[in-house]
Amino acid sequence: MEYLLEIMKKVAVFYVIAYFLMNLVNNEKYRHYIKMFVGIVMIIMLISPVGKLLGFEDKFLRFFSVNNAGNMSDELREELKMAENDMKDAIVMEYSTQIEEDIRNKLLSMDAYLKDCRIKICTEEDKENFGQIIQVDLTVSNKRNQEIEIPDIIIGDENENINPVAIEIKKYISDVYKINKDNINVNISL
Repeated sequence: MEYLLEIMKKVAVFYVIAYFLMNLVNNEKYRHYIKMFVGIVMIIMLISPVGKLLGFEDKFLRFFSVNNAGNMSDELREELKMAENDMKDAIVMEYSTQIEEDIRNKLLSMDAYLKDCRIKICTEEDKENFGQIIQVDLTVSNKRNQEIEIPDIIIGDENENINPVAIEIKKYISDVYKINKDNINVNISL
């Protein structure tokens, strides 16, 4: 008997609080949602003691929590996956922008100008080099507005005509970002 009295007290207190909340809300649209929520909670509050009396309260709560968590819609999962991919893309874009800005500042200190910068970053999570820079392609000019393409310069080439700016920027990028010099291509525009 005391058990039923305790349940009745809980239901009465909940109902008084719910009634108070409904009187605070002036908008009929929101009042509808509050009534629906109060009804669901009231049903759960009344079913719970019946389940306890019949001995399946734990099964009900376990079933409710497992099914509630397990019934996430495919649409929601897809939205979460897309949001995660968008976040990864934003991070890669910001990282690339910061690297490009750093290279631009280094070139300015060498009286050279960055015309184009393409940075490739490994975005495959199962790869060992995930998140690392794979390749950097630069187009550099000695003047701000003039651009003439020259073939890629490869470090280690015996050619005497290698531009010192290309050598220095390759060394800088290789040292700072731990990239193999073979994966850094610099085109110099005169």
